Amino acid sequence: MTSTTPGRYNGWLMRRRLYRVASALSLLLCVASIVLWVRSYQYAEEFAWRPTATPTQRRVFSLEVTPGQIVLDCETHTRTRPEPDWDESGSREIWYQNGFEWLTAKRNKPARIAGLPTGFRWERSVSTTPTRGAQVLIAATPIWPVSSSLFILTLPLAWGGWPWRRKANTCAGCGYNLTGNISGVCPECGMKIQKPICA
Repeated sequence: MTSTTPGRYNGWLMRRRLYRVASALSLLLCVASIVLWVRSYQYAEEFAWRPTATPTQRRVFSLEVTPGQIVLDCETHTRTRPEPDWDESGSREIWYQNGFEWLTAKRNKPARIAGLPTGFRWERSVSTTPTRGAQVLIAATPIWPVSSSLFILTLPLAWGGWPWRRKANTCAGCGYNLTGNISGVCPECGMKIQKPICA
């Protein structure tokens, strides 16, 4: 009986597992993006991260979901001198607010689906005053191309990870080469062979 070397067997088994995990993850992300796409017409959502600011500079990174689109916004604000700017409660200066923040609000009137948003958008703007400055970078993409790409990616990954993609004369459970095996049992994993494979 001939058999695969341990290295080749382990490599084949690892690739098969990776294909399965990748296909499941891709399908999960595809479903999540579809849910996000439908939800974007009902809710306005924004996820923001503000790193710790210095007295003269602060940055804000945000991911916003608009009807049918995902918008990435990166803002850099500068100032030449401290100017107190308190929040609504008056307990914390807005300039030094940091950390993560998730905002969700139901739209007063659901947005209408007037065709699919097409095209990607990239914008850069700079504004300055004698005491302050701001640089804003915006990148936007429609959600439906993301969903479509993830679904298309799922198909070849699932094809490569399914058990029936094994080579001829190999075990359905572990991929071990069963050429010449007449015992009816895989010597590697112990799985019963429906039909003994003879040389």
